[in-house]
Amino acid sequence: MEIRQLIDKNIHPLADTQTVREALLAFENQKYDILPVIDQYQNYIGLLRKEDILSREASLTLNSNTKLLHTSNSDVIHVDEHFYELISKLYELNSPIVPVVDKDETFLGVVTTERLMYMFSASFSFVEPGSILTLYIPRTDYSLAEIAQIVESEGGAILSSIIHNSEVPEAVYVTLKINLNNLSSIIQSFERHGYKVKSRFSEREYQDVLKDRYDELMNFLNV
Repeated sequence: MEIRQLIDKNIHPLADTQTVREALLAFENQKYDILPVIDQYQNYIGLLRKEDILSREASLTLNSNTKLLHTSNSDVIHVDEHFYELISKLYELNSPIVPVVDKDETFLGVVTTERLMYMFSASFSFVEPGSILTLYIPRTDYSLAEIAQIVESEGGAILSSIIHNSEVPEAVYVTLKINLNNLSSIIQSFERHGYKVKSRFSEREYQDVLKDRYDELMNFLNV
């Protein structure tokens, strides 16, 4: 997944020549209380928060007081970076948007948490029918090829897989999305091969959990 694909075309930047009055009107037409600001050459300048201009003089232009803007190179993501870096950036900034720039610092758009979660879900087959299985595996025993072979031997196919850390550094959790609703034979096969099945979810249970986690993340990021 490329960062360019994640840019939200509905979020428009402010121009640094706009006044406070114009900026407030722009905020009224957007769902976020923070927007990027660019100059006449489409170069990214910084982020403007609505709360920072509520008490400012209406005729004041944004470029007349640079203290209004949050300017930092760490506030942006470059378009050629991996989207995993984007996830880290959103967490680091605790912001609902991250500006995207090219190698010349030209502003290309913004990625929103909402857009990221939608694309992430679609890309990792979260919307495909099937069931979820989580395995607890020692790091030294992890082999995706062997896991796939076990699943396929029981007539299934892995739609997506995610590895995440366990409570101890010596092991990991491997979450699989499998294209079957009944995982009984696959679970039995994993157990015969010495794998520990940590949890399983049906399609409906998984969708409920995913929605809950999505809502929690959106509330955390104030989207």
